[in-house]
Order: sequence, then C-alpha cells, then structure tokens
Amino acid sequence: MQPRERLIFPLDVPNKTEAERLISLLKADVGLFKVGLELFMAEGPAFLQFLAETARVDYFLDLKFHDIPATVARAQAQIRQGPA
Repeated sequence: MQPRERLIFPLDVPNKTEAERLISLLKADVGLFKVGLELFMAEGPAFLQFLAETARVDYFLDLKFHDIPATVARAQAQIRQGPA
C-alpha cells in the first residue's frame, strides 16, 4: 500500500471554491477526500459529480447529523442560506 492510499483529507470548508483550492493542492498526495455535512449542504449533489468527473478524485460522504456542535451549526447555516 502506498502512503497516498492511507491519507484521507477532510474537506471541512464552507464552499466549492475553497474545496477546489485544497483539492488542487493535495490531490497528488491524498487518496481520499471526505465531504462533510456543511460542504454538502452548501453545494449539493452537483459537487459530488464535480469530484468524480472533473476533479477525478475519490471521496466519501459523511452526513451524520449527530456531530460536533460547531459542524452541525455551520451546516444549519448553509441550509438557511439556500443554494449559492
């Protein structure tokens, strides 16, 4: 197993712009990206399509609602804001 295959990076950011920046910096060294509740609520399923088809990275979706209180609060704020 290569070191890259052991690395999972959390995309705990509020929007696609910030996630894209991190992905472009890290995709050669990270095997898997985690998409959390806040980012998914902000960007929706289209972001997952972007990861698979455009960024061409592996990811997993972490949508637990019983999470760190600050994470849940940020996700709720994204829901209240609506689509970007």
